[in-house]
Amino acid sequence: MNIKKIGILLIVIIALSLVVFVGNKSNKTDIVEKKAKLAVVDVIDVKPTDITQVLDLTGSVEPYHNASLASPAEGPVAEIKVREGDMVKKDQDIIIIGRTHGIDALIASLEEEMRKEKSNLDRTELLYKNNVLPAEKYEIARASFEKVNAALIKAQEQSRDYIIKAPWDGIVEEILVKEGEYLSPRQKLVSIYEPQTLIIKSTVYEKYAMDIKENMEVNIVLDAYNNQKFNGFVKKVYPYLNNKLRTRPFEVDIENDIVLLPGMFARLSISLKEIKNTVVIPSAAVFTDKDGDFSIFTVEDNKAVQKKVYKGIENGADIEIIKGLVFGDKVIVNGIDGIKNNSPVKILNKQAKIGGDK
Repeated sequence: MNIKKIGILLIVIIALSLVVFVGNKSNKTDIVEKKAKLAVVDVIDVKPTDITQVLDLTGSVEPYHNASLASPAEGPVAEIKVREGDMVKKDQDIIIIGRTHGIDALIASLEEEMRKEKSNLDRTELLYKNNVLPAEKYEIARASFEKVNAALIKAQEQSRDYIIKAPWDGIVEEILVKEGEYLSPRQKLVSIYEPQTLIIKSTVYEKYAMDIKENMEVNIVLDAYNNQKFNGFVKKVYPYLNNKLRTRPFEVDIENDIVLLPGMFARLSISLKEIKNTVVIPSAAVFTDKDGDFSIFTVEDNKAVQKKVYKGIENGADIEIIKGLVFGDKVIVNGIDGIKNNSPVKILNKQAKIGGDK
């Protein structure tokens, strides 16, 4: 065999070796890629679990016995006898409204008219008694006199200073006028409240409107007390819904002996219902499928199986499944992204069930 033939043979051997090497490398790459596509997931075993539906709401401290006092007539504010935050007693003077100059002129005019009406009444009465005028004429003169007299009395009452008094014992919450300010009739002057009637007022959406009942226990957290927890109960549920907000108001009474102030912010937690030995999974395991239904993935024979489920009550990060799962199912709780129905999966971690084993 000459040198030329040997060279050709070597080239062929090298070429074949490269083909085998590239083929093996390609096969290894395919295997690695297939392994890379194998989804790694965490699952839980579905076992009987208890769940409580807790409604988290907010509210504010308000008095249910309060009053807004208004001006009965026009005139200047002559004197304000209290300050905001003052405790007042029933019938205590709060604000004095002075008289107006227009009333003085009206009184003078009515007094002059009264003199004329009195003179006319006396003359008519004398003629009536002497049978010169009929009784009808006398009654007309008398009615005219009484009309002017009533107007004069009313004007005289309006000329006196008006004194706004406290309707009951309470605390001055807000004063809305200043001394010297000229008032119009029915203008709001001051608001007071009774501190013993401070409650926490809140509302609940229409969805839960019929679930709130009187005497339900309420856990209360007040920002003003550094998020300290207090006990309370539903004192009153209003028999209507707000037409615009579609919410139902209710009141909560706090059982602890603490100082409350109007406007305090409160966080409320109310346990609506408890269901025992039911299917409970993390709400993060539930997703909305392309049809708009709620679905989850379980693991069967190392494959992800998509199942349609129906939700029940929720409590924080947990949710009850009322249909679509049974005890013993392995539900994927982590690694859902990118998984499709019948996708091969590898279980990395099997977590304990929600709430612990029964």
